[in-house]
Amino acid sequence: MVAQTRAWGTTLDGLETPLDAFGANMDAAGAVLDANSMTLLDTLGLVLDAVGAELDAQATALADNDYAYDVSVDYAYDKDRLFERQAEAPDGQGLSLDLRAVYAPSARITLRATVIDLLGAIRWRDAPYTRAAAVSDRQGFDDSGYIIVKPAISGIEGYHARYLQRLEPRLHLAFESGLSERLTTSLQYRHQFGQGLFGLGARTPWREGWAGVVAWPGLSALGFELHRHGIEVGITLDEIRRRELRTFWLSVGINTE
Repeated sequence: MVAQTRAWGTTLDGLETPLDAFGANMDAAGAVLDANSMTLLDTLGLVLDAVGAELDAQATALADNDYAYDVSVDYAYDKDRLFERQAEAPDGQGLSLDLRAVYAPSARITLRATVIDLLGAIRWRDAPYTRAAAVSDRQGFDDSGYIIVKPAISGIEGYHARYLQRLEPRLHLAFESGLSERLTTSLQYRHQFGQGLFGLGARTPWREGWAGVVAWPGLSALGFELHRHGIEVGITLDEIRRRELRTFWLSVGINTE
């Protein structure tokens, strides 16, 4: 593929952004970005399938109903969900080192630690990228008092001949306590994509294995786990209706305890 760049400009219409004393909420690509629970850059990386992303933004309240801002984004991707650019997906090869440790100080207490992508990177070839900027030239208010932002955006598109994506480690800790032969409870902690989460779980024996449930209050999400014959399957979600789903985890483990 021949490296190329293309200058472009566009306008985004109808982006509603309610601003209040608790933070800013944005709706983009069908996912709600909550500035209180995740940084905007971390969330953009999830929503946009970004291989690598840099986001800079500044906002100033000029008056009660007047804001000035400027935003710039520089990201590489395998599919452009932000500007819907038609680009070929890149080829990549990578390596990752995971770490898992289990320690049982007593018959009823078990400590577990898992680090995914402790060391990891992907080397991409011909990775498409976009560099863009937007300023607060066009904005107004709707009947509910929400700011209607219609930013004029301009930038360039191109391809990185080589792009190295460093994978961010994800941590999962669990403290398990066996209350009886039929019930084990757990306190869990996850740190992933710049966000820390606490969970409460319980499990019980089931058909030569066990079945469990984990609640994640910070996400209003519930997880279900099944373990049998060394195979573990888990699913976590915060909503069963697809259009309102914001959290979805799926895990499969082989030769697990």
